[in-house]
Amino acid sequence: MQNKYMEEQCIIVDEQDKPLRPGTKRFCHSSETSRNVFLQNEGDIGVRRAAKRKLNHELGIERVDIEQMEVMGRFLYKSVMHNNKWGEHEIDHALVIRDFDVEQLRRNPEEVDEIAILFVLGNEVSFSPWFQLFVQHNILQKWWQNLDCLDSLKDFDTIKRLN
Repeated sequence: MQNKYMEEQCIIVDEQDKPLRPGTKRFCHSSETSRNVFLQNEGDIGVRRAAKRKLNHELGIERVDIEQMEVMGRFLYKSVMHNNKWGEHEIDHALVIRDFDVEQLRRNPEEVDEIAILFVLGNEVSFSPWFQLFVQHNILQKWWQNLDCLDSLKDFDTIKRLN
């Protein structure tokens, strides 16, 4: 099943989010490649549709309305996994979904090792590299503290470099 998803097509972009060429997920996630992203040309509706597909595929979440998704901005980061076979160098579109029912979570073991529900109290969080960067840059804390006025924190014009 995982191999099927590794053959899905991505659009490889440069660090300014400009399309370069197509590439499979397998190609994009190998450490020899330096850029990958899902790029949608339909405004943020395409980003939200892609997020909905991945939420279903990775976490088994079937009931989420794309209108609930708040697209917060674009973030560039790079990480290499410990075995150096896989890595990520991505421009990620970050989304927030408020009032989510955690009972919907159904982990796909081919995609997700573990699910943790946590409260971020400081910078001593050890999870995936992108999550650590969001915590180190105080991004998540700002979003959580301002859930009622997220529009003021959205930024689509800038690609924020996290490392």
